[in-house]
Amino acid sequence: MPDPHRLPSSAAARLLACFRRHWRQLLAIHVAANAFSLLLLTPVYVAITGWLVLASGDAALTDEDILFHMLSPGGLLALFLVASLHVVILVWQHLAMVMAAYLGLRHEAPGTMALLLHLLRQSRPVFGLAWKLVTRTLAVAAPFLALAAIAFDRYLTAFDINYYLAVRPPEFWWVGGFVLSCLLVMALLLTRMFAGWLLAFPLLLLERQSPAVALRSSLALSHGRRTSITATLAAWMLVSVGLLGLVSMLVDEAVDTAVVLAGDSLSALTYLLGGVLVGWMGGNLILTFLSSAALSLLILYFFLTLASTRPSAVPAPSIGGFGARRWRIPAALLAAALSAALLVAAGVLRVAVARFDDRALTQVVAHRGASADAPENSLAAIELAIAQGSDWVEIDVHENRHGEIVVIHDRDLKRVGGVPLQVFDTPLAQLQTVDIGSWKDPAFGQQRVPSLQQVLALCRGRVGVLIELKYHGRESRLEERVMALVDAADMGGDEVMLMSLSYPGIRRLKSLRPEFKAGLLLSVAIGDVMRLEVDFLAVNARLARRAFILAAHRAGREVIAWTVDDPVSMAALMTRGADGVITNQPELAQRVRAQYAELELPERLLIQVASLVGSARPVGAQ
Repeated sequence: MPDPHRLPSSAAARLLACFRRHWRQLLAIHVAANAFSLLLLTPVYVAITGWLVLASGDAALTDEDILFHMLSPGGLLALFLVASLHVVILVWQHLAMVMAAYLGLRHEAPGTMALLLHLLRQSRPVFGLAWKLVTRTLAVAAPFLALAAIAFDRYLTAFDINYYLAVRPPEFWWVGGFVLSCLLVMALLLTRMFAGWLLAFPLLLLERQSPAVALRSSLALSHGRRTSITATLAAWMLVSVGLLGLVSMLVDEAVDTAVVLAGDSLSALTYLLGGVLVGWMGGNLILTFLSSAALSLLILYFFLTLASTRPSAVPAPSIGGFGARRWRIPAALLAAALSAALLVAAGVLRVAVARFDDRALTQVVAHRGASADAPENSLAAIELAIAQGSDWVEIDVHENRHGEIVVIHDRDLKRVGGVPLQVFDTPLAQLQTVDIGSWKDPAFGQQRVPSLQQVLALCRGRVGVLIELKYHGRESRLEERVMALVDAADMGGDEVMLMSLSYPGIRRLKSLRPEFKAGLLLSVAIGDVMRLEVDFLAVNARLARRAFILAAHRAGREVIAWTVDDPVSMAALMTRGADGVITNQPELAQRVRAQYAELELPERLLIQVASLVGSARPVGAQ
């Protein structure tokens, strides 16, 4: 039997030939590792999130509350645990691929089940190696991450974060460059360190060394070759990331092409994007598998090359026992299983179809007014939203130290007005001296920061108003003052709704005026949000899946999804039964709603599939 240790010069060619012969087994290992990750990490995630919710004292945590708890010592420990388990699974996957390729070179062909069971029996050293990799990686990465966080806190917190993201002043680029430099140096150091650890994988498994001994032996074996190994790993990472990026670019191009080909037909666009989805899923599956297999083969290549000079190399143990032979599934059994799966899928589809809302009316909510065409939160944007047929306009309000309620999104005027005035510290009269419209278009140069009283007077009897309460920790009577202005405008619960990221703020509001609809604004959540004392949930569109909306409706909650500007996502949310969509383009949403009413059931179902591809640009947009 040929010994791969004695043939370093032909190792690369032999590994490629081995991949061609055994790629099916390597693919099976890749799929099994992903399935194992799901089975292992799901209960861990459920336990951690349950603990976080229990510690909070509420039924659920959302957005800022999640961040606060995750940055606590317990939360950081939980993150570390989940990251460690991820690394354990990755180590297990690559060890399995390395052993499969190695035994293939020895002309041994154990069944995939036998190979995976063998590795499960070696779980203690596998976990030990993963633990050492995680802790040493964290020790190297922590200082760089701390420097990046300090730079951000020192230079990018003077104004609202939206200013830095939109305007990108010099300090944004300086800090961005510094953070990028920190991350690049960190990545280079970690890549070089991993190059020294690379051979620990086969040493642990093929020569049965302990994790600590395997790491030391790997460093010794790779001495003098660390630079070439690092360059190879860097090339592997660049190729892997580049190919995944290329797939994303091709998908974007395909989506744009579908938009052009479909014209104004939502139905045609849905069918075209369904085809793009199939290609996107297949491309990602192939590339992630090839990337994992390539890394495993590189590990084995360097092991065969560098270990060939050691006469004391220990041959890998043979794998016997249960599963050593290949399992063959009779054709009749396979056909029966496939038929059963098809029947189950048909039943699930039938139930899903029955649960769809039939032409349910989804309200169109103009995000900060018609903000795609006019300055956000301005009277011009609100007037345009009314003209475009919006059912509601959404606005943001702050309370300043003078007790005035100001309509603006950011906590300062740096982004929309170019001046460093802080909303809380500045009287409304002074705020209204600033031009907040020219940044959008010189034609809006007369627009000023409106008061809530002005907005309510403009909207009364014409459109509903969804008010988002903005909290920054210095408000004194925000809910009370907002409701006093609503009462003064003689507007009731059918014309005004309120929401906020702050659940305590919503509870205070409901205690003051329970007859008004109040909702929680969120993009992520853990726990049972349906038990929170709110009338509706304003959620990121990615969270507004059909099951979520059904659960909310059963709990007596409405669901409003934000912020959606493409026709397929709008139609998908309408199909799922969302009660409202928040959009910067209310006119487009009105057109989509009219077309959606004409779609047949199969087309509405296909919309759900097509929406998984991503967002298409609005029909007719440049």
